[in-house]
Amino acid sequence: MLNRFFIYLSFLLISPFLLNGQVVKGKVLDAETKQLLPFCNVVCKSTNMGTITDLHGEFEINTKIGSKLNISFIGYKSKGVIVTKKNIGKIYLDLQSTNIPEVRIVMREDPAVLLMREVIKRKKLLRPQRDVKGMEVQDLLKVYISDPNHKFIGFKKSELFVKMSDSMINGVPFFISEKRLYKDSLISQKSHGVGVEHDFFVDYINSLNFDFDVYDDLINIMGRSVTSPLSTNAFSFYKYYLVDSCFLNGSYCYKVKLTQKRKGSAVFLGHVWIEKSSFSVKRINVSLENKYINLLEGFKFSQDFDKKDEVNFESSNNIQFTISTADLPIISDSISLIVNKQIRRFEFTGNNDIQDSILHKEETLFEIAIIDSLNNDPHIKLITELSELFITSYYTIGKIDIGPIYNMYSSNKVEGKRPLILFRTNKYFMNNLLISNYIGYGSSDKRYKYGIEFKIRDKEEKSLELTLSYKNYIESMGDKYIYRVIRPNLFEVSGNDVFTSLFSGMQEDKMLYFTQSRASIKKEFGNLDVSTYFSDKRIEKNMNLLISNDIHQSTVGFSFRFSKS
Repeated sequence: MLNRFFIYLSFLLISPFLLNGQVVKGKVLDAETKQLLPFCNVVCKSTNMGTITDLHGEFEINTKIGSKLNISFIGYKSKGVIVTKKNIGKIYLDLQSTNIPEVRIVMREDPAVLLMREVIKRKKLLRPQRDVKGMEVQDLLKVYISDPNHKFIGFKKSELFVKMSDSMINGVPFFISEKRLYKDSLISQKSHGVGVEHDFFVDYINSLNFDFDVYDDLINIMGRSVTSPLSTNAFSFYKYYLVDSCFLNGSYCYKVKLTQKRKGSAVFLGHVWIEKSSFSVKRINVSLENKYINLLEGFKFSQDFDKKDEVNFESSNNIQFTISTADLPIISDSISLIVNKQIRRFEFTGNNDIQDSILHKEETLFEIAIIDSLNNDPHIKLITELSELFITSYYTIGKIDIGPIYNMYSSNKVEGKRPLILFRTNKYFMNNLLISNYIGYGSSDKRYKYGIEFKIRDKEEKSLELTLSYKNYIESMGDKYIYRVIRPNLFEVSGNDVFTSLFSGMQEDKMLYFTQSRASIKKEFGNLDVSTYFSDKRIEKNMNLLISNDIHQSTVGFSFRFSKS
């Protein structure tokens, strides 16, 4: 009698599981290519319970024998399957030939998150190469100038420029340069510009370091580090959504939308296309909101990747942005520069007609004709001196260069408003000696900042260069490695390029006072540059930054640089 009771009790305990169903397995594939389909939606009609296929196209769902499963995926026709056994086996989906309405599936984690985890995990292995055998590099730079209020001296007196400025919404062509390289050697270089020294302008634009790559953890834009969507800590800054699937250059790809996770974080917004079979990036097209970098507007960045002999490489890299001076107190209502930089790689053929195709396009030829016309305008010739002042940031008076002019004023929470006087000697003072000086004063901290540098160089071609310097200054904690790790989106002031001071944040409050003495020697040996230096740096304590004692750093360093050309 007792045994019957336990049998009856056991039946009552397990009967709900028998009635509710059992684990049913299956695998979803593309009907045409026979490739596995991850992230497919699998829903039981009778219970409204659902799941998704994993990276191998497989799924498991708890349901009854005889129930109906609905399998769907973006870009494919939905399919209903009757459960007849525990292992359904392979289920094939056909591509959808007509547009279908958007289907929104609510789940704990978007499939794009799983996809991006795999991409980031593999990025070191899949990182594309830039130097690929047999590929030529073409670098095209276009700069347009806009003066809508006709306030800038030189431009407003030119009837030709005023007419063009009013009729050309995207600005008047100001500078066009095309450079071709093969095996790191320069094949050719052509440039067309209005009133500027062409080689210097190209070198300066390149020195601004617009060499962006989505595979980097941090992408530095005008001194500000922005976390890449492929960064190892990208999930702290980005949300990812799977929005579509398509073919790019014969590769089946998932299209993932990038959005901001936390309000106030500087992130890229846009889309990235991930190849299904390899989890490599095939294309990225993103933008950056204007509020994150002062004076920079309409920043857009895109990369395309391809494969040659089983090697991934960057086939194109496009950058576009506008430098606006409208908010500056000194040159308000002045000018805007629209910069468009394109890099592309293609098979080297030696055919100039193909390699010159960009400059030979009707649109570019028209822009070159405009530049030539402006150069012949007598009023525009005045721009030569003004544009060089804007680009070099130095104003020459005899044997002295005043500048950089953009560093002559700055503002932050520690110093308040800080005017700075900077000047250096030029070649008219002494060919082999350069003396640089600066002195400034902060309105809030009531402290002077000053420095001096001597640079002595041999007159010979392969020369020896000696540099001695001393400075009493203040620096941002954003320049410190540990802060780049802890807070990768903190603004960094490099001070190495003209525009950095313009784009730096005005709310910087984590700064350190320091003094530094430095001596360095540099020697050129053919294609090899060898240098050594000694630095003695003393950082002042700052209790607000948890630095309780003065820090003394003495450093000795050596560096080597080799160039093929």
